Formats: sequence, C-alpha cells, structure tokens
Amino acid sequence: MQRKPLKFLGGAIATAVVALMLIGCRGSTGQNGLNGTNGNNGNNGGNGTPGATYALDITTLTPDDWSATTFKASVTSVTSGTAPVVNFKLTDGHNVPVKGLSAFTSQSSSALYASYPNLGLSIAKLVPGINGSPSRWINYIVTSVPTKTQSLWVPGKPSTENTGVLVDNGDGSYKYTFRHDLTQIKTQLDAYTYTGNNLKADLDDVSYDGTLTHRLTLYVGGIARGTGSAAAGDRSFNTPDGSDSGLAGVYVLNPANAVYDFIPATGAVVTSANEQRDITSVDKCFTCHSKFEFHAGGRQETKYCVVCHNDQRKYGNPEATTTATGYSGSTYKIQNRAVGDFPAFIHKIHHGEGLSKDGYNYANVLFNEVTYPQDQRNCVKCHSNSTATPQGDNWWKKPNRMACGGCHDSVDFATGTGHGSGGPQLNDQN
Repeated sequence: MQRKPLKFLGGAIATAVVALMLIGCRGSTGQNGLNGTNGNNGNNGGNGTPGATYALDITTLTPDDWSATTFKASVTSVTSGTAPVVNFKLTDGHNVPVKGLSAFTSQSSSALYASYPNLGLSIAKLVPGINGSPSRWINYIVTSVPTKTQSLWVPGKPSTENTGVLVDNGDGSYKYTFRHDLTQIKTQLDAYTYTGNNLKADLDDVSYDGTLTHRLTLYVGGIARGTGSAAAGDRSFNTPDGSDSGLAGVYVLNPANAVYDFIPATGAVVTSANEQRDITSVDKCFTCHSKFEFHAGGRQETKYCVVCHNDQRKYGNPEATTTATGYSGSTYKIQNRAVGDFPAFIHKIHHGEGLSKDGYNYANVLFNEVTYPQDQRNCVKCHSNSTATPQGDNWWKKPNRMACGGCHDSVDFATGTGHGSGGPQLNDQN
C-alpha cells in the first residue's frame, strides 16, 4: 500500500511529459522554402485543318429563289497578253460567297462553243482626244465568235462575250479567260466583206494598244435556269441547248455590274496619272431613278454603259431620214454620229421635249416625249468634280460638239447653220 503514491506520481510525470511534447509541437512557423524551378513549356499543337468555306450554290435555287437574289461582284485582277484572263469574286446580297455559276452553260446545235447565259464581259480602250475633242471608248468586242457553219468572226455593234472558259473555285472566286484575242480583232475586221450600211470605218480603230487605259466590265444576272421564252419577249433562253423553254424568263432581283480600269502593259490599276474618263456617277442617276429597267434591268452602272454606248453603235445603220421639222423612221445615226453614244444619248433623252427637231426614235425610245422635272441647264445635277468623277467638270472646262449638240440639235457644226456668230466648227478646239 505504501507504493501506490509512487505509482500515481509516475502517471503524473508521464502526463506532464506528453503535455510538454504537445506544447513543443506548437512552436513558431518556420520560413517557407524557395519555389522550385518552373518546368519547360510544352510544344504547341499543330494547326487544325481549316473548315470548308461556305458558299451559296446557285444550282440549288428555284426560280422563285432566283427572283429574290442579289449579286455583287468585284474584279481582283486582269492579266492581258492576248486573250484577257479575269479573276473575280461573286457574293450574294449578304456577302455570302456564290458558287455554281459555271454549271449553267448553253450550247445550240450550231454553236462551236458553249456559252454562260448568266455571265457577260466586255473590254474597251480609252483613246485620248485630239484637237480639243474628248477621249473616247473603243470596244474590242465587235465580232461574234465563229459557229459550226460560219468560220469568220462576224462584225457587229459593241457587245459582251460569254463563250470563254470559266473556272469555278468553289469559294466564290472565279477565273474567266476570254474567247476573243484582242490582238486579232483588227485582223478579223479586215477579213470581212462589208455591204450596205455595214461600214468598217464605223467600228473605229480596234488595233490593240496595251499602254492605254482599258476598262473591263463584268455582268452576272439574267434569267433563272430553265426559263426564257420568245412568246414572253425574252431575248435569250437559259437552257442547256439554248432552246425556248416555254416559260417566261424569271429575272434575278439585282444583277452584278463590276468595272475594272487597268493598264494591260503593266497590269496596274488606273490612277490619276493615267488617262481617265469618269464624268458622271450612277449615284447621281439614282437621286431621281430608283432602278434602270432597260436591258431587262441588267445594266445598273453608268461606267458599264459607256463601253458599249459609244460611237461604234452607228455600225449597220443608215443615216437618219430628215423631214422639214426633224426626222422619220429610226434615228440611230445622225450626221454620221451614233445617237446611242452615251453623252449624246443621255443629253437628248433628258432634254426630250425641249429638242428643236422632232421624230426621234431610238429603239422605240421617243426622245421628244420625255419630260424632265427641272431646268436642263442645272448641269451639276449630273456632273461635278469628285473622287468618283474626277472629270465631272468637263461640261464647262472641255465642251465639245457632241455633248453640246445633244441638246442643241438645230446646230449643224459642219456648216455653221443654227450656230449664230459661232459659225462652222470642224473640230473642238474652240
């Protein structure tokens, strides 16, 4: 019994030791160790394969879809050695790339080459004026391609071509190679035998000069595939064999009109250092007009119009028949000038009821019956100098007989009749 206190004492000592050990574990925290060295970055993963570019396939469009479609086009380059090669892009009205244009071809039994009914291209050179005369566009596309029965290139009024080779890249970009060889147009005209009102001189000098300013025009539009009927008044049929579909043509809502000015010898885009002829803008037209309906609505850009509406349009037409007060019959050619030449044409239409002479009839457009809702002397309504129209002041800086005679049709500049003290003017120097 006398040993129990020692036993209790031993237990107390053990408890105290444990307590001290616990207190010792709660000492102050030591300093953090140094950060370890970062590991090397892993290698970047390879780039993934780009997904396919979405493009609207126009071969899937119904005629109703077609009638609601808008096209927009831009020419990215033109390489011109002999037959021009044109690279362009095509989108819809929402800037979605458009593919499938090359699938729509047409070839009749007599055609040597297939055509693209929804495509048209033209090219013209700008020839500087002399003796004060204005520069003028001369279109190279004044011969139709040979057929299986006609080996010659047949002369005609300036036009477009669509019988070349079209490559569809499937992403909205295309490459078109002309069928016409620009260096051979003059030779083709020289080889033809002209009769009647078909005068070779009326087609002007089409010899190729790659140092001059050239304008490439591009059109995409027309009627839906499988439509086009003579009974409906359509001038072309969009069928594989070019035959009448029996269905009225269904026209695209808004066609594409693209223009590209360049110098063939260098491939460079035209700048202010080169000869230019931009006198008005379609934006001026659309302050009064909402949309042009001629050419079935296919031409909506004045810069496009001028390459075909030039003095070459008189080809194949007789001099207009004169009367005591004006003219009778068709008036495509007056005083050996093309009435359809753009400056004369537009001035006569807009002066309409103010013309001195009557009987004008150009493709059933009766100029004398056209009214104009303002004073025609307000030239700046259509013409003003700007970035888009750097020659917009030509109306007063460089007046000429053709433009002035468009309204002042009672004046005969060759004889001086109707010109008062101005007398005869055989050139535009004065």
